[in-house]
Amino acid sequence: MLGSVFDRQGIIFRSTVAACVISALLLIWSHRFLPISDYPDWIFEGSIVSELIHGKAPASYSFKHYPVPYAATVAMLGLLDLVLPAEVSGKIVLSLCIVLFTLSSTYLLKSLRPDTKSPFLLLPPLFLLNTFFFWGELNYLFGLSFFFLYCGYLFRRVYRSEPINWWLVFAASIAMLFCHFLPYATAILVTLTFIFAESRTGLISPLLTSFAPSIGPHDLVCDGAFVAGAIRRRLEVLDLASICRSLDRGFLSLSGISSVAWNSSSRNEHLRSPQSARGHSPDPGTSALCTMG
Repeated sequence: MLGSVFDRQGIIFRSTVAACVISALLLIWSHRFLPISDYPDWIFEGSIVSELIHGKAPASYSFKHYPVPYAATVAMLGLLDLVLPAEVSGKIVLSLCIVLFTLSSTYLLKSLRPDTKSPFLLLPPLFLLNTFFFWGELNYLFGLSFFFLYCGYLFRRVYRSEPINWWLVFAASIAMLFCHFLPYATAILVTLTFIFAESRTGLISPLLTSFAPSIGPHDLVCDGAFVAGAIRRRLEVLDLASICRSLDRGFLSLSGISSVAWNSSSRNEHLRSPQSARGHSPDPGTSALCTMG
């Protein structure tokens, strides 16, 4: 009897999550023009990347031969545009953003509390169509998804006393590097805090080794010696004000999910989620890969 109740609960939870994901995908695919702030810019920049690969782009555009942070979304669009129309490529990237966010956040929650019947598994659908999505900050959402996957993997390995594959950590750091600075920096902060809290200082050396290849390019960006685009329009420097505004917005969803996940381990604690200002600043990923000379 009890087992059948839990089975019904699991079916309800999975059906609810699936319904939320399907409704988000229907919104994306049933409308040609979507109310997403930077979406037209992403579509345009992706088409320029595709033309560059074909050698048909205007002379004022060119590739830079070094790794470019905030380039993930434009790179995906450019590659998809090689075989698909630009609008279809854009909708595929939006759909991937929704699905990846759902899977990664669920993976993180299950890493903190393996109970598959937990109602906290219903949290990810609440953040599917969030303000970051409608602002068009796709690089941030992709970076957040990789951050969730990285943290979930780290927690599972440490708590289960299993060896950590540092090549996967390296791959995660590179993925976050090409998405957004905030998830990347938060991953380093969370990892160091976790290592010291669990008295696993022996992990510091391999951690730094895994993150070292991705730290260099970010240092160049912050110093202003890195061109924020593989296609050159101007030299962009990440100023302190934009970073602070990004942090202010970013922790709205990040700390909300994280605090709920951590507090779920104790049934007697109240759920608390910090609130953040709703100020909007331009996403540095808008011109991360594609800029005009």
